[in-house]
Amino acid sequence: MNLARRTRLMLTGAALGCASLTPITTAPAWAQTATINVPAGPLEPALLALGRQAGLTLAYDSNLTAGRRTTGAQGALSPREALASVLSGTGLSYAFTGPRMVRLSAPVAAVQAASDNAITLDTVYLSQNNGVSEESGLYAYDAPTSSATGLGLTIRETPQSVSVVTNQRMVDAGDIILKDTLNQTPGVNTASRWGDAHWGFYARGSEISNLQFDGLSQPAASWGQESAPDDMVIYDRVEVVRGATGLMEGPGNPSASINLVRKRPLAEARNSLDLRASDYGRASVTLDSSQPLNESGSVRGRVVAYGRTGDTWRDAQSQKSAMIYGALDIDLTPTTTLGFGLSHQKDRIDGYAWGGLWVRPDGGSYDFRPSDNSAAAWEYLSRRQTVASVDLTHRFDNGWNLRLGGRIADSDREWQASAASWQDPTHLVRSGTSSDGGERTATFGARANGTVQLFGREHELAFGADWARLKTRITDTGAYELPIANPSRPNPWEHPRPGNNGIIGWTASDTATQWGVFASGRVALADKWHLIAGGRLAWYDYSNKMGDPASTSGFSTKAEPIPYVGLVYDIAPDTTLYGSYTGIFRPLSERNQQGAQLSPATGSNAELGLKSSLLDDGLLVSAALFQTRMDGLPEAVEPSSLCAQPAVGCSRAAETVTTRGLDFELSGAIREGWNISFGYTYADAAYSKGAREGRRFNTVTVPRHLIKLNTTYAFKDGLEGLTVGGSIQAQSDTYSEGTAVMGNRVRQSQGGYAVVDVMARYQLNGETAVQLNVDNLFDRTYLTGLGVGWPNSFYGQPRTVSLSLRKTF
Repeated sequence: MNLARRTRLMLTGAALGCASLTPITTAPAWAQTATINVPAGPLEPALLALGRQAGLTLAYDSNLTAGRRTTGAQGALSPREALASVLSGTGLSYAFTGPRMVRLSAPVAAVQAASDNAITLDTVYLSQNNGVSEESGLYAYDAPTSSATGLGLTIRETPQSVSVVTNQRMVDAGDIILKDTLNQTPGVNTASRWGDAHWGFYARGSEISNLQFDGLSQPAASWGQESAPDDMVIYDRVEVVRGATGLMEGPGNPSASINLVRKRPLAEARNSLDLRASDYGRASVTLDSSQPLNESGSVRGRVVAYGRTGDTWRDAQSQKSAMIYGALDIDLTPTTTLGFGLSHQKDRIDGYAWGGLWVRPDGGSYDFRPSDNSAAAWEYLSRRQTVASVDLTHRFDNGWNLRLGGRIADSDREWQASAASWQDPTHLVRSGTSSDGGERTATFGARANGTVQLFGREHELAFGADWARLKTRITDTGAYELPIANPSRPNPWEHPRPGNNGIIGWTASDTATQWGVFASGRVALADKWHLIAGGRLAWYDYSNKMGDPASTSGFSTKAEPIPYVGLVYDIAPDTTLYGSYTGIFRPLSERNQQGAQLSPATGSNAELGLKSSLLDDGLLVSAALFQTRMDGLPEAVEPSSLCAQPAVGCSRAAETVTTRGLDFELSGAIREGWNISFGYTYADAAYSKGAREGRRFNTVTVPRHLIKLNTTYAFKDGLEGLTVGGSIQAQSDTYSEGTAVMGNRVRQSQGGYAVVDVMARYQLNGETAVQLNVDNLFDRTYLTGLGVGWPNSFYGQPRTVSLSLRKTF
């Protein structure tokens, strides 16, 4: 009888994603001691307890624990000592395959017997940290993830392109926000939209329309991140699945899913303090403390506090931020964990630029400097966000797992900001308003996964249901128009601050609700063949109120099917060939020139790829060819005077758009101490039918070529304690086309460019390290956004130097 390989997650302790800033210590993970209390008894429950207490992920053949018992382990022990004690007398051996990854193996005789009988044993992943990346110190990520299919599959087993930005990569990059993290991610591009604090994220020719937090998906806000600060100090890792992700997220684009996984309390006491100073008088401090709150470690807590203040590289602009985050995990039983999380963040930008630098009346460019600020010095953005989350995980005796989760985020923002526009070829005017708005999101989900025996083989199944609602609101008052005397040289101090007359200029509110159910399975067709198939039924409801008095509109879709199918073939034990197909469905809130709602965009996504684990699973290489096809994507109508509501604008349904491309990625360690992440993406999005057949689509935000390289090397002999590294983000040309104020059709272009960052870290002792980061080493001048009809030209950050001191205790 041949038993198929299975992957099973047993979630207790610090369940569902725990991490902190990586503690800096000379002792390897397997040598650090912790209080261990594993009672004598059956081996598998003992391994479950050991994994939680020692923070280990254990991988072993599923029938190795059957009938085996242990004498347990007690005392202040290192993971290696605890493992030796728990496995004593069982006949099993172990090997560390990573700082917190351990593989158990059977006695030689048992292995030979299995070989003689041609039995393929199942593999069980016993994970108490659910793939927490902070302890690894690596860029590789080898724990299972469910972001793509709901099943606990490793990256190599997943029939899509998957990237994980580990905690170590974020630590090496320094003080970063979500935009910076995604700038380092293969296949993902970022672009500024509507201001300094509003970024769009793109992959494979389309905008990324949803975000996940701890696996719970929510729609992106309709007018931005102005009310959602995104500092990364509270996250362990970022999981990115490229391509269509409708199986897990429902409606969306065939671009990518972004799953931000929060830090959770650790099994052992860990504390770190990070002090950082950089150019322009900027400074930040981060305190991260995780503690077991009782003797057994069944109750664990974590607090992260963060503050940042200082000027930016733009004239008359400064920013200050503060955040507090707390998490509590409670093991109700050895197989049930209840988790809570609460965070609050405040952020203020003075000299806030909503509209970017403008173009000439004829569409030409001025000779601006990166330090030029299109905003007035008194314009600002103030943001606040509070997030509460709860989850419950339970492992049943039959190996099935259940997770229930919920998240509520309440965000508010107020601003006084403007954008410049030409009233005629000789008069440039700063048009602004005072605005108050915000967003409230609520997401809830339930998932179950496990294995079943059928036709002599073992198969995996996953089921789930989720619900999400996003409410947004905005009210503009006190509109002002101020003439700009010298368009060639912005002057933030040109005008005094105008008063607010309280007159409402514009008000609107949106409510988007989506819910759905999904099922997926990994079917063992043969020893080397697996079928991964599933589907989702998606519901979507949207309503909008606009104006005073308000006009109401909306639409809904019901039980829209979204199919998913993938086929995986194991060419060799470490190499996999796969193909996958996914349906696409995206409701649209845009209206046509007559004011009628546009029909939903639909399409498909296909991918064919190869993945291989090299160097004892330390390095993962993957390559994929992909094609997406979308019908009915919205495209802005210009000029807006052609629309029924010129002040709001309108869109038309684009003709068929097809994106074809290639993904290549290399992630892991080339050798001990040498981390690397490299990605190259080619994506050609073009009209494939109609009058514009062959023309590029989405040229403003999606370059054809993207290269991402991140690497560090930790020296040993003679230079022990020194780590050096660098990163490169390179892209090909982009351009924006539109109608200038003089009526002529123009193109604003930016050629390809590369930005190089470098870092160096020196370990002063086991608890203290200093780190130097130089961003944009060669001081490359480039734009993060383009715009002809809308002033959206923002310069990227020039060369910036920062120095940090980190202390662990």
